Amino acid sequence: MKLYDRAVSDLEIEYEDRMIDTRFGHSYVIVTGPAGAFPVVVLHGGNEYTPNTLRNILSLCDKFRVYAIETIGHPGKSAETRLSLDEDSYGEWLVDTLDGLDLESVNVFCGSYSASIAFRLAKIDPGRISKIVLVSPSGITNGSTITFLRKLLFP
Repeated sequence: MKLYDRAVSDLEIEYEDRMIDTRFGHSYVIVTGPAGAFPVVVLHGGNEYTPNTLRNILSLCDKFRVYAIETIGHPGKSAETRLSLDEDSYGEWLVDTLDGLDLESVNVFCGSYSASIAFRLAKIDPGRISKIVLVSPSGITNGSTITFLRKLLFP
């Protein structure tokens, strides 16, 4: 956690951190950017951590109120509860987190694995999302390794 805190400090941004209770455990959120600006929810990729993701989008922090939500069950300060991508738990978790942050409609910026979380949110609460930006969205589909290799080798 000391390395984590140092990584956030190295960003040299003003921020507040929040811990939001959800039905699946607590969610850690770093909030930065101008108060009152349009909210952007940032979700990091799988087994990534929030300071790294924030480093890549620092320019957004000047114009938007950025809520960097740490995915539950992944490295960092959120609960260690690992949810399944085979059902809607991650979407429900994100709804709980957005409710705890009093966020009605947001832009969502996500990469890799977290694309699946954004799509779960879109499925169960589509009105919450104004826009989604996907960066290398490997989490769009689920499937077995065998199916993936079969499609790769025999398109």
